[in-house]
Amino acid sequence: AVFENCETLHIGMDEYFGEAEEYISYLIELYEYLKGIAPEKTIRMWGSLTGMECDYSQVPRDIQLQLWSTQWANPADMYEAGFNLINSQNMYLYLVPGTGYDWLDMDYLSNQWEPNIFEDEKDKWEIPVYSPQMLGACYMLWNDMVFHEGMYLPEEELFARFEKPLQVIAEKLWR
Repeated sequence: AVFENCETLHIGMDEYFGEAEEYISYLIELYEYLKGIAPEKTIRMWGSLTGMECDYSQVPRDIQLQLWSTQWANPADMYEAGFNLINSQNMYLYLVPGTGYDWLDMDYLSNQWEPNIFEDEKDKWEIPVYSPQMLGACYMLWNDMVFHEGMYLPEEELFARFEKPLQVIAEKLWR
């Protein structure tokens, strides 16, 4: 009943620092459990398979990977492995008010960013734009720090940070 009105189940699976074999085992067990109770649902997870330095050959390829960090998931490797990708790269698409991710860089988003390109300080990966594996992009608003160290941001301030990049990102996703 919890999942009745949704099409996608996001299972997390990021920033795990334990044993890689346990991670993969748990991932597969969770996937199989969810597919058993909700076979029509799409399973999505944070892209963390490269960072685990593990054999992910047994991970089902119908899991969507939301790539948030090129250190945790190499976009080209994940694409070549057959996963469907969503660009949520933290360097360009994360809003964490009260941190260095307080506002998205509108100039960069307008003039350089593309949904199918992943880059960091030293590398750049371009996934074929019309590939059915390149599902698009999604920017994130994390409210972890809105009450940190006496800071308070009202909902209107949070919405302003979210609303500002909406048009440029939507236009680039609809091309």
